Amino acid sequence: MSFMQGFSQKVKSMAQNVAKKSGDMVEVTKINLSISTEEENIKKLYLEIGKHCYKMFEENEKIDSTVSELCEKIKAHMDTIESLKEKINEVKNVVVCKECGNEISRDGAFCGKCGAKIEIKEAESEPTENDSEEKVEDNKTVETETDTEASNTEESSIIYNE
Repeated sequence: MSFMQGFSQKVKSMAQNVAKKSGDMVEVTKINLSISTEEENIKKLYLEIGKHCYKMFEENEKIDSTVSELCEKIKAHMDTIESLKEKINEVKNVVVCKECGNEISRDGAFCGKCGAKIEIKEAESEPTENDSEEKVEDNKTVETETDTEASNTEESSIIYNE
């Protein structure tokens, strides 16, 4: 009977491991969706900057604070993307090498690709499942007036190949 109990425990442990990995993949997918949304918002703002600058160019005007405001919005979206990428690394339990960009397990001391010493921030803590879900929900973007205007224009249907 102890063989069956041991076997049962191993199967249960494996099932829990698979469930955790599946949950992690769902979390990464949610975060990647948020990143895509932020990148799309940046593209709309780039388009709006371009339209505004060209209009000013046609009218022989000096570039004003509107461009600066749009650039600030772009910076905010880029900061959000960086934060979301850090969350993905936490879920995957990896750090990114500052020298070569390689993903390394948090347990590693050196990068396996370039040999650089890995420094892990002490303040980082393991996110709980509920914390991660709340953070992803908090990062949903609110469409700004500029975003709405850009999406309503004919020029915003241009496809970008990056």
